[in-house]
Amino acid sequence: MDASDSTAVDLVLGQRARYERLWGALTKRQRSLADEAITDVERQLARARVGSWSAAQAASTLAQLASATKGLTERQMTLLARALPGIARLAQTDLAAYLTTLDRTFLGVARPLRWDSLEWLNGYSRPLLRARLQIFRKSFARYGAEAVAGIEQAMAKSVLLGTPWTEARKAVMSLVREEVGGRQWMVDRIVRTEVATVHSSTTMAALLEEDEPDDPMLKKLVALFDKRTGLDSKVLHGQTRRVQDLFTDVIRGKQFDAPPNRPNDREIVIGWRASYGDARFFDAATRNDAGGEGAGG
Repeated sequence: MDASDSTAVDLVLGQRARYERLWGALTKRQRSLADEAITDVERQLARARVGSWSAAQAASTLAQLASATKGLTERQMTLLARALPGIARLAQTDLAAYLTTLDRTFLGVARPLRWDSLEWLNGYSRPLLRARLQIFRKSFARYGAEAVAGIEQAMAKSVLLGTPWTEARKAVMSLVREEVGGRQWMVDRIVRTEVATVHSSTTMAALLEEDEPDDPMLKKLVALFDKRTGLDSKVLHGQTRRVQDLFTDVIRGKQFDAPPNRPNDREIVIGWRASYGDARFFDAATRNDAGGEGAGG
């Protein structure tokens, strides 16, 4: 691999590292919100009237937990909604730096980018973010509903009726930690999917702006290889298409424009002007990353 090839690979791996750090920080904040909600529920239960665990008190407690869970999901959804515009901006900034550097390396001069402005980003991203909000609103609602249903079923099956409230409270808190805290993997998946979708969609829209008849823009699917990389990612790695064409996942029998192709997708798309020449070096250069998150990516 020569120096110019190494420059391109370093850019891709640097972008991926920033993406992983950003996703990790957002996931950590989401989990902190869940921990705060669980602690708040514990405080509320500690203030509840001491007595026997009656059916009426069980129903009242369940309503309280449902309200707390709904409040948590709304806070988590708001946090994600506020983060996504920054993801779109990151995608735009990274792609601009990437293409500008490669233009200078392979063509000798940086070509003007028609989409490297705040006006373009706002015009493209606002409709995208509104559409994504409707999708992940449903995902968060499903997560909250499943958590509450799990608590309700466990309470119904328990032998808490007639037991002292101090014992019942411990059992209820155990259920809350299991059903709310233990389901944070669902939130992690929602966050990762939405971050990847906004990042990839913004990147693809910008690449499409660069597609010209005399110098076609190509897109290449790049997977980061480690012990957790899925078979489908290994098969997809290195596929190169015209920017408006689809990748083919022969393992799952699907075609798609860009990742994410499923939850916890860990692939990325790179742009490559036909005038740069051969891009085969990416096939080997991205196999040395061992820090990726998420199984089966």
